[in-house]
Amino acid sequence: MARRKTFRAGLCVLLSAVLITVGFLGGAWYSIKQNAPVSEKLPSGATGDISIHFLELGNAYTGDCTYIKAGDTDILIDAGSRTSSVETISAYINQYVTDGTLEYVIVTHAHQDHYAGFAKVEGSLFDLYECETIIDFAMTDHEYTGTNMYSRYIDERSAEIEMGAKYYSAADLFAEGNTNVFDLGSGVTMTVLDSYYYYNTSSHGENDYSVCTL
Repeated sequence: MARRKTFRAGLCVLLSAVLITVGFLGGAWYSIKQNAPVSEKLPSGATGDISIHFLELGNAYTGDCTYIKAGDTDILIDAGSRTSSVETISAYINQYVTDGTLEYVIVTHAHQDHYAGFAKVEGSLFDLYECETIIDFAMTDHEYTGTNMYSRYIDERSAEIEMGAKYYSAADLFAEGNTNVFDLGSGVTMTVLDSYYYYNTSSHGENDYSVCTL
């Protein structure tokens, strides 16, 4: 009887090992399939390519910068974390932006680690690229509007608008006659989502004012 119990215990261990291995391989296959390039998972009717790039910013400070390539459309969302990040960002996106034009620039909110690359006095990303449409936050806390960095951002943004860029705050997109849905071509759209904090102040911090896109 002891031998039978030992045999069954060993068999259980073996079967467990087999099941774990099969489960691992199945999970790995599912993970690979789920993480296939986005261009393989476009909505029905879409034929173009889309890729999303989360950039490191060339220094020790945290910050956000997301580049999206949708067919021939170039989208830059944020450009943190310091003005010195401009060189790192431009060197990366120049692999994809071959015509010197960013069709859409989105600045989500007024923390400098999200917009510093747009606020450089000479050689900002607004200077380096023709920006066709600029969308940014509709509201901000007063503590941020008095900074030199914020003032430089407004100056650089204003100069780009004078050069012909279309400008909308997130709230503007929901005004009569405007649209919050942008056709990127090949069946792909970018939708700016509505938010309570495009129109109302927040007691929870600057992040509540962020522009949100789908």
